[in-house]
Amino acid sequence: GPGGPPPAIRDKMQRLQAGIQQLQENGADPSPIGQAMQEFEPLIRAGRFQEAEAVLDDALRLLGEQRPR
Repeated sequence: GPGGPPPAIRDKMQRLQAGIQQLQENGADPSPIGQAMQEFEPLIRAGRFQEAEAVLDDALRLLGEQRPR
C-alpha cells in the first residue's frame, strides 16, 4: 500500500528474520514463531500497523525465549 509499514515494523521484521535464521542454524524449531506471525500479513494488508506491530513484538519475545542461552 501507500508508504507501506512504518520503519519500526520493518526494523523488527529484519530482527525477527535474522533470529529465525539463527534458530534454524542452531537446530531449534522456529514454528512457534511462524504460528505467532500468521496474523501479521493480514493486519499489514489492512493497514492495521499498531496491531501488526504487537504481533511482531510477541514473535520477538518468543524468539528470545527460544534462543539458547
